[in-house]
Amino acid sequence: MKRSHPEQLKDELIGEAVLDLLRNKRPVNAKSLIHQLRVMQASEKDSERLGLISKILADMNTVQSPRHQDEGEIRLRDRVDGGMNGREPSNSGKLH
Repeated sequence: MKRSHPEQLKDELIGEAVLDLLRNKRPVNAKSLIHQLRVMQASEKDSERLGLISKILADMNTVQSPRHQDEGEIRLRDRVDGGMNGREPSNSGKLH
């Protein structure tokens, strides 16, 4: 199934934010990702990218667990199509 242009661009924006975190040797967690997306939002000139960053931030706020909000953790089971397609990971011990 092909993803729409906005969905692909959202993935790219999240990827850019994560790469910025890694380049700056900052932790990669929800709290730092939200901070980096806000930094990107403040300097973004393109209206489409700006709107998608706002959407990503809104989505992250709805997914974030109130119990873990301070630690910036996200409940992965609440992510839409988190790569497992509803399946449980196997216990084979393989990482890839």
